[in-house]
Amino acid sequence: PIPCVPWQSQTSGPNFYPWTPVVDEITVFDQPLVAWRAGNVPDIPLLAGHVSEEGHLYAYEILFEPISVDDYIILATVLFLGLPMLDIYPPVCPTVDGVLDCRPLIAAAITDYVWVCPTRYSVDGVVATNRSAPVYQYRYSR
Repeated sequence: PIPCVPWQSQTSGPNFYPWTPVVDEITVFDQPLVAWRAGNVPDIPLLAGHVSEEGHLYAYEILFEPISVDDYIILATVLFLGLPMLDIYPPVCPTVDGVLDCRPLIAAAITDYVWVCPTRYSVDGVVATNRSAPVYQYRYSR
């Protein structure tokens, strides 16, 4: 598995915010990642997961044209606030339709840090509560 940033950091970044319900103090009392990690979840079956290429939509929506290795290095550094992105996703960019394009690396990093890591931390936190209800984690891939 990919190395994830410490779970505490997942409630505020890196420059991405996972979709979460609004804390309204009526039905939702805390951010799900925080509540689940603290064991504040009902003992009912849980299914959590993500789509394997979730970040592609976002990467290609903001990056209209292929990006070079130099641009990738800058983006990876800026978007992920100094996390060891270039160690995890080295700038070995594929050629797409005869053009060097690093967008797939940005897309993979977005998928991992916005969906994979928060899902992993959430599921690990729920499992650690020693609940009796089953917990299932999935990754949908075509």
